[in-house]
Amino acid sequence: MKLFGSLTSRLTIFVSLAVFFGVGFAWPFIVIVRGVIFPYADWSIADLAMPDAEDSVLYSMRRRSDGSAYFEMTPALRSSLAGMPGFRFVAFDDSTGSPIEGSDPQLLAQIMPNERRHSIPNKAHVPGDPNPAPTFFVTAADSPIGSVVVVLYGFAFRWENLPRYLCRQVVMFDALGAAPALFLTVFVTWIVVRRGLAPLDAAGRNLVQIDLDALDQRVPLDGVPGEIAPFVTAVNHTLARLERGVDQQKRFVANAAHELRTPVAALWARVENPIDDNWRRDLRGCLRQMRAITEQLLASAKISAQQDKGDGAFETLDLSEIAEEKASDYLPLALEHGKSIEFEAPPRAVKVKAELHALESILTNLIDNALRAEPAGGAVLLRVSSDAVLEVIDHGEGVAPDFREQIFEPFWRKGDSAFGAGLGLAITKDLVEKLDGRVWVETTPGGGATFKVLLPKFPSN
Repeated sequence: MKLFGSLTSRLTIFVSLAVFFGVGFAWPFIVIVRGVIFPYADWSIADLAMPDAEDSVLYSMRRRSDGSAYFEMTPALRSSLAGMPGFRFVAFDDSTGSPIEGSDPQLLAQIMPNERRHSIPNKAHVPGDPNPAPTFFVTAADSPIGSVVVVLYGFAFRWENLPRYLCRQVVMFDALGAAPALFLTVFVTWIVVRRGLAPLDAAGRNLVQIDLDALDQRVPLDGVPGEIAPFVTAVNHTLARLERGVDQQKRFVANAAHELRTPVAALWARVENPIDDNWRRDLRGCLRQMRAITEQLLASAKISAQQDKGDGAFETLDLSEIAEEKASDYLPLALEHGKSIEFEAPPRAVKVKAELHALESILTNLIDNALRAEPAGGAVLLRVSSDAVLEVIDHGEGVAPDFREQIFEPFWRKGDSAFGAGLGLAITKDLVEKLDGRVWVETTPGGGATFKVLLPKFPSN
């Protein structure tokens, strides 16, 4: 497993580095903020400029052949004096105790009452300096001419001091001394991160145990951190949708098998008794019913496959043309039973976004139900409106308002109603909804049932 392939490893490394370097290098920025807020405090932002000022003074010292020391105007010293107008300095040769040539005379006058470097005061103020509390620093250091005592006065922070200061801290950083602290930081961080991700590990173990036979299980939210809770909740919602889908498919397959058993049994009985006078008619009826169920199941499966692939684009169809063809197909059957079919449609084509076999299955179911409900001698009306609403109208007993939702459930039946006791209307509703449409039933004026289907209309120019 790659180092950065583990979330624990990533968090451990990132958090450890953040803590270690944050503690090691954050305090200069704290000094900056404190120096801005409290400019006259003992520890101020000017302290960040002191190392650069000291180096510019130390490395500008030179010694002549006669042994006398002096300051040379090096580029670094010139930059310090130009960037800090109030900057002054004094240095003493530690071997002789005398000031080095080039020291500031005004500052030297403030710190030389006893002419000994050990008598240098902690503070001094050059006459005429408008700053009532200037920066002041005294240190003993090694220089190119040997050991010296340097007094720095009036140094001030410049932004160019910050990167050099941080680089100096890195150079001075004691890696061996800090190694135990670094390892301890990594170890403690690993434990904390591991404990923090424990609920996620537990959720993963729970997910592994969930299969098609255990879709009712959910990942517990107890102890899950707030940042992970939305993810676990989303997984539980996905499992719930998957459970409903699998249950729906199981019921659908069971209902389809049950639905097909009736025409198969009737077909078998007719084949065993071919002498029956109604043999041909019953045989055609059984085959028509089996073909309709098969086509409906195939249409539903095809649309589901398209949706699973993310292909929601249906073809553009002429609703009027397809409805008229279905009415023509069913007209001989209607006449055989002493009924008829009428068709109405606007003069212009009504374009809809749908799937051909699904639309044909919807029309087949609704026309078949209407013909069974229509009294002998009556006429089923098939109407298509310009707003892509399909109406199948019969004049039978109708559907009571209390049962207008139940008739779309599989195998629902109310008494001797012509609707229900099968999968026809249930499949119709499923197909219509997969086509992003809506199906409902109303009462036909004068008595009967009017089934209406609203489909997505193809936008016209």
